[in-house]
Amino acid sequence: MTEKYKNLPLWIGMAAAVLIIIFGIFNIVNSAGKYDKGDSEYEKVREMAVSVNTVEDDSKTAEENEIMPPITVDLAALKNQNPDTVGWIYYPAANINYPVMQGADNDYYLTHTYQGENDIFGSIFMDMNASCDFTDDHTLVYGHNTKNGSMFGALKNIRENNMAGENPYIWLILENGSFRYQIFSWYDAKTTDDSFKTSFDTTQEKQAFIDHITELAEEKLDVKVGADDKILTLSTCTSDSSVRFIVHGVLID
Repeated sequence: MTEKYKNLPLWIGMAAAVLIIIFGIFNIVNSAGKYDKGDSEYEKVREMAVSVNTVEDDSKTAEENEIMPPITVDLAALKNQNPDTVGWIYYPAANINYPVMQGADNDYYLTHTYQGENDIFGSIFMDMNASCDFTDDHTLVYGHNTKNGSMFGALKNIRENNMAGENPYIWLILENGSFRYQIFSWYDAKTTDDSFKTSFDTTQEKQAFIDHITELAEEKLDVKVGADDKILTLSTCTSDSSVRFIVHGVLID
C-alpha cells in the first residue's frame, strides 16, 4: 500500500463513526419532537374536556368526599370528536390522565392518537374484545412505555418509594359514572401468562386467576380481592418483547 492510501482505513472508520453519531443525534431529536407533538395534542384535549374538582361538598361526609372523582370529564365532547372514546383514566402519581379508546383491533391505537394522528405516542386503549362499560370480570387497558414518562411510561415507578401505598387509587370516568380501583398487584409477566385471561367459566376458575395474580405481586398489599370482584389491568411493554409490566386494580366503588 502506498503512503497515499496508508491511512485510508483509519479515515473511513472515523467517517463512519461520525455518521453514526450524527444519525443517533438525529433520532434522539426526531423522537423528542414526536413526543412533544403527542404531549401537545393530549394537553389540548385536557384543556377542552377536563376540569379539576377542588372544592369538597359540605353536605357530604369525609368518606363520601374521598370517593368523589378528583376530576370531571366532558365525555360527550370527547365522543363527539372521536366515537371510539370509551372513558377517561386518571392516576396522576404516574402521569396518567388520558382518554381511553377502543378500536376494531388492538393495533390501530398503538400508533394513532385520540385525534387519529399517526404517531409513535399512540393512545391509551382498552382491549378490542372488552365491554366498553368495563363490566367484564377482567378488563385490559394498554399504553406505551414511553421514555419521557407519558402514557404508561411512568407506571413502572410504582416499584419505588411506596407509590401505591400513598397513591392507591386509579380512577375511570365513564358516561354512566366514575369508578375507583385500588391497586393490589404489579409485576412483569410473559404475554402468554394467565394474567391476561379475561373470561372465566366458573367461580373457581376466576378465584384461581385472582390467586395467581396476587401470588405474583412484587409487593404484598393488604387489599382483599375475591372472585366476585371486577379487575382492571394496566399493561405496558418492556425491553423484552415477550414480557409486559402490568398493574392490577380491584373495583371498590
